[in-house]
Amino acid sequence: MSENGEMEKDLLELLRADLSERLSGFSSANPDVNVYKLNSSRLSREEFPVPEMLLLMLRNVLGWQWSGTGEKVRWTVYGTFNGEPLTIELGKFGLSMRSAPGLNGSRSRIEGQLKSAVNLLEQFIKPTLENQISSGKVTIGNHLN
Repeated sequence: MSENGEMEKDLLELLRADLSERLSGFSSANPDVNVYKLNSSRLSREEFPVPEMLLLMLRNVLGWQWSGTGEKVRWTVYGTFNGEPLTIELGKFGLSMRSAPGLNGSRSRIEGQLKSAVNLLEQFIKPTLENQISSGKVTIGNHLN
């Protein structure tokens, strides 16, 4: 592997370590539970304006299991918080979190930790995005059909 590839791998490991620290209590363990029996609540569009950042962070960086397009659901990631089942999904009606009733009192903590971790991820990928934009390597799809 090239020196540049090793550096990218090292940076990714540092990012994983920092994210794991910010997401204390979270685990990628896939809960063996019917997620539709969990409590559902919306996540604020103001707090999470780009929902795919959660998908990128939890699935691609931290290795959480996920499922793709389904009936009225674009994606879902599966994990736990303090051993209790937790999912985050983007569906027809927006971004939502499903969690065990035991996590009702932890909602603000969960959202705060997720927001903090997403901010870290944004800082990490910002130089790459700015480089792609300045190089003209960006395509913006027209979805006004």
